[in-house]
Amino acid sequence: MGSFKVCLKWLRLGLLLGSLFISSVELHLEAKCRVGLEELGERAGVSRELLFDQTTVLEEALLKWVAKNSRLPSLKEFAEHNGVSQAALKRYFSSKTTPKNLEELFLSGYESFPEILGSLEKRIIGELAKFMKQELREPTEEEQLALVGEGLEFLQTALFSGHSLWEILASDRARDLEVIGNKVLTAYTRIARETGRTPTAQETAEVLGISMGDFHELLASQVLFTDWPDLKEKAFKKNPNSFKSVIDTEFFGIEREEAALAELVKKGGAILTSATAGKPVVAEAFAALLRMAEEKDLPILVRPVNLVTTGLDSALLNHPRVHVVTHTHKLTPYLTLNDTKIIDRQIKSLTGLQRMGRRGESQIFGSPKMMLTTTPTLHNDKRPHMNWTTGSITVGRYAGKKLIQDRVAKIATHDHVIGAILIEANTKRAASGKAEDQGHFFARHIEYVAEAQGFTDLNRFYTATGSYEIQAEALVLGDIHVGETDPKLLESLPKLIKLLRPKRIVLHDLFSAFSISPHDANRKMNRAVLAEEGKFNLEDEIREAAEFVNWLTSISHGAEIVVVHSNHDNMLHRYLNDGRFIDEPQNIRIGAELTVVFVDFLKDQKRAPEDRVGALDPLHAGLNKFLNEEAKAQMRFLNRGETYQVGPPGREVELGLHGHVGANGAKGSVASFRKGVDAMVFGHTHTVERDHRIVNVGTFTLLKLPYALEGLSSWVQSLAIVGPHAEIQLLTWQDAWFREDSRSRQSKNFYPEGYPHVVPQNSPDSGDFDQYGGEPEQGPNN
Repeated sequence: MGSFKVCLKWLRLGLLLGSLFISSVELHLEAKCRVGLEELGERAGVSRELLFDQTTVLEEALLKWVAKNSRLPSLKEFAEHNGVSQAALKRYFSSKTTPKNLEELFLSGYESFPEILGSLEKRIIGELAKFMKQELREPTEEEQLALVGEGLEFLQTALFSGHSLWEILASDRARDLEVIGNKVLTAYTRIARETGRTPTAQETAEVLGISMGDFHELLASQVLFTDWPDLKEKAFKKNPNSFKSVIDTEFFGIEREEAALAELVKKGGAILTSATAGKPVVAEAFAALLRMAEEKDLPILVRPVNLVTTGLDSALLNHPRVHVVTHTHKLTPYLTLNDTKIIDRQIKSLTGLQRMGRRGESQIFGSPKMMLTTTPTLHNDKRPHMNWTTGSITVGRYAGKKLIQDRVAKIATHDHVIGAILIEANTKRAASGKAEDQGHFFARHIEYVAEAQGFTDLNRFYTATGSYEIQAEALVLGDIHVGETDPKLLESLPKLIKLLRPKRIVLHDLFSAFSISPHDANRKMNRAVLAEEGKFNLEDEIREAAEFVNWLTSISHGAEIVVVHSNHDNMLHRYLNDGRFIDEPQNIRIGAELTVVFVDFLKDQKRAPEDRVGALDPLHAGLNKFLNEEAKAQMRFLNRGETYQVGPPGREVELGLHGHVGANGAKGSVASFRKGVDAMVFGHTHTVERDHRIVNVGTFTLLKLPYALEGLSSWVQSLAIVGPHAEIQLLTWQDAWFREDSRSRQSKNFYPEGYPHVVPQNSPDSGDFDQYGGEPEQGPNN
C-alpha cells in the first residue's frame, strides 16, 4: 500500500504541475507501482492515452512556467520545478526524434496550448503595436527580439514566424492598425490641403518621417491600403471637404499638360476658357465652341476655376480636343497661361494680379468674368503688359446660405460670362528672323450669345451645327488723331474692313488739334517746331482730317462714318472762345469763319432738342469744307451729349460717348461706366480695358508721341468690333499687324530658346527674379 501511495503521489504531482515526466515505459512498470495503469489513470483523473502522452504533459508544464516567468527555464530549473532529475529529462529528450530540447518542446507546445501564453502574447503584441504606431514600419529581427524580451528568442519565432507583422496587427490589434492608417491619411490630407494638389508618395513618407522603402512596405502589406489609389480614395472619403480645392496631379499631371501644350504648338494657337467644378457645361455653348475649334483646328484649353478639379463636368474630360490644364504654361517670354487660383465669386478677378510676371509678360487667368487690363510699363511700345480673364463654359448659378454670401452670389451670377479667349501665333512677325520678334501671340475675347446660341469671331458666327459669315454692326477704331496716326496701322485697315464689312465705322478723336493746342499756347519753341513741320495751320489740320474721312469712305463699302464728339474737339471750341486766332495770321480767316458757326451752334444748343435747327459744330462745319460728296453723305457727326446705340433691343451697345466725361462731370473710366451703362465701347485713354461688356478701345496713333515720351505707358493700338448680336470683340495690333490673312502654323523659329514649357503647380518659378527690370532674357531660367 505504501508503494501505491508513493506512486500516486508522483502521478498527482506531475499532473497538477503539468510535468509528468515518464521517460520510458520502464518508469511506469517500477516494482513499487503495483497497481494497474487503468486504475492509476482512473484515480488520477486522466485517460490511459494521456498518461502515455509524455510530450503533451511536458509541453503544458513548460508553457505554464514560461507564462509565469516570461522566459525559458534552464534544464535544471525545469527538472527541479517538476521534482524530477535532469538525467530523467535528458533521457527523455534523447529518446525522441523531436522535441530534442526545451526550445523545441516549447514550440510544439505553443501550437497545442496557445491559450496558456495568452497574457504574455498580448503584452508582446501590444509592444509590437506601440512600436509600429510610432515607427510606421515592421521592426527588424533585432527589434523584434527586444520587443519579445531577453531570453525569449524561441517566442520570437513562435509569434512572428509565418505571418507579416501587419497581418498580426490586423488580426489582434485592429484599433491600433486604424490609428496607423489615420496617421497616413492625415499626413496625405495635410500635404494636399497645403499644396492644393495630390501629394506624392515621397512627400507623404517625408511628412510621416519614414523612408520610401518603409512606405512601400506599408503599402505592400495590403492591410492598411490595397495600393496607392486606395490610399487616395480613403483620404478623400475620410475628409472630402479638404479635397474640394485639391488638384489630382496624377490624373491632371504633367504628361497631360505637355500633351495640351504640344497641341497648342502644333496648331499655332488655342481657345482658352474656364469651368467651375460641380457646375454643368452650357451644352449649346460647349457644342458651339467645339464647332469653332474644329473649323479652326485648334485645341480647347480649360482652366478649372480656383483650380478645383473635383466635380468637373465629364464632358470636359472625355473629348480629344479638350484639355483641362492645371499648371502654368510659359508659352513665350511675352505670354503666360497662369495657374493662379481665382474664386468664381470674386467680383474683381484681376485685383492685384497686374504685378505678376515680368513687365511685358502678359498673363491669362481662368475666371468666369470677362476682363482685360493693361498695366503701364516702360517698354509698352514693344510688349504691352496685359492681363486677361477667360470667361467660362459652365453654368453661372451661385447661391449662399448667409446674407453676405447670398449678396456676393447674386453679383457673381450677374457677372458670369460664357466666353473664351482665342490666341493665335504672330508668325508673320517671327518671320523677320529677329529675336525680339519671336514668340508673340494675338489674343481676343469671344463672347457667347445665348439668344443665337453661338460665338462670333471676326466675320463668322459659330453654332453647334455649323458656321456662317456675318456682317459687323460696327467697327470702333481707337483714337485717330489725324496727323499723329500710325501710317503702318492704316495699311492693314482696308483688308480688315473688307473682311468685316461693317455697317458703320466709329471714330474717336478724329481731330487732334495739335495746330491750336492750348498746351503749347505759350511754349514758343514748341510752336516754332510745329511751324517748321507745317503743323501750325488750323485749316491744314482740318483738311487732313477731312481727307482721312474721304479715304475711309472710299474703302468702307458704304458704311456710315460716325464721328464721336471728343475732348480734342473741345480744344477747337476753347480756341475760338479765347479768340486766339486773331493773333495768328495763318489761322485768322478759318478762325473767323468757324467763330460765326460756333455762335450759331451755341445758340442752337440752348434750345430744347425738338426746337433745334441743326446748327453745325464748328469742327463739323470745317470738315464739310473738304469732304467729298460721298463722305458727306456717309458721315454722321455726333454733337456734344449725343448718344449712339447699336444692337438688338435689350442688348444695345453705346458707341456715342468718347469717355473723357464720366459720371457727374468726373472723368470717365471702365469702373464708372460699368455702373451706369449696360454695354459700351469708348476711347480717350489710348489703353485697352474690359469689364464684361464695357470696353475701352485704345488708339490708332504712334505709341511714342512727343507729349508721351516720359514715364510709363499703357497705350495699345486696337479697335473693337460690335457684332450683329451686339457681341463685342477687341482686336489689338503688334507692330501695325493685327493678324495674317490666313493663319499658318508656327515656323521653327517662332519660339525663343527654352519655350514653351510647363511650370508645375506650386513649383518655384525662377523666371520672376525681377518683375520690373530690364529686357527679358530668353530661355526657361530667365
